[in-house]
Amino acid sequence: MPVVKHFGKGDFYVKLRSMEHTSTKYGYKPEHKQPFHLQKLSDEDFRMLLPLLESQPYINKVTSTDDSSMQTTHDLDSFRGVLWRSFVGNYVESYYKTFNIPYTAQDIITPWLEVEPKPVAQVIIARTLRHRDPNTETRWKQYVQLDDFDKAAVFIGHDDEYDDFVNRFSNRIPRYKPKDFLEMAQVISGADHVISNGTFVYSLAQGLGISSSLETLKDRTLASNECYFNRPDCFYF
Repeated sequence: MPVVKHFGKGDFYVKLRSMEHTSTKYGYKPEHKQPFHLQKLSDEDFRMLLPLLESQPYINKVTSTDDSSMQTTHDLDSFRGVLWRSFVGNYVESYYKTFNIPYTAQDIITPWLEVEPKPVAQVIIARTLRHRDPNTETRWKQYVQLDDFDKAAVFIGHDDEYDDFVNRFSNRIPRYKPKDFLEMAQVISGADHVISNGTFVYSLAQGLGISSSLETLKDRTLASNECYFNRPDCFYF
């Protein structure tokens, strides 16, 4: 989205059910074709995403397509031929490298999403079943044991993610179910802080410029982590 914003107003096409084709096109090994990638993006994914995309002032029109060979002026999938190949670093900078856009200190701190805040909780929690480091669980337990944590925070995520978080950390944190990704972004924008692992919730926090704490994978240095943003209000554990 920051690249789209950089190029200015235009039409945006979302490719449906193209993950397998994209993986093959950019030479990913078979083990990268995980079950959770099958049939992605789905019609339901598009329904959830559409209101958020349409609300951005630099997008004229949003259309879904099943044509993986469709030609556009800027193919955003092409970053996959750059990240982990000729460049290692965060996702946003990898897109800038792909389209030969200078990545400046200002780009690191400038939000690229605009939504009307919806205050629901001071802290937003998200933790997927993927992208975890078992050595971080002590830190998660410290968070949930803070005074009035369950009153200050809400969890956003799928049923299995929420059940796992409650059972693992013995905390009856309330859950909030946004109707789509626009409302999710509005709730995040209305919060003071997001605590998460590498999730869509975290990407929205970055796009909105919200203070965050991220559970990171330790198989790479922090500077080479695709979710690392060198901002003063972003913390990593």
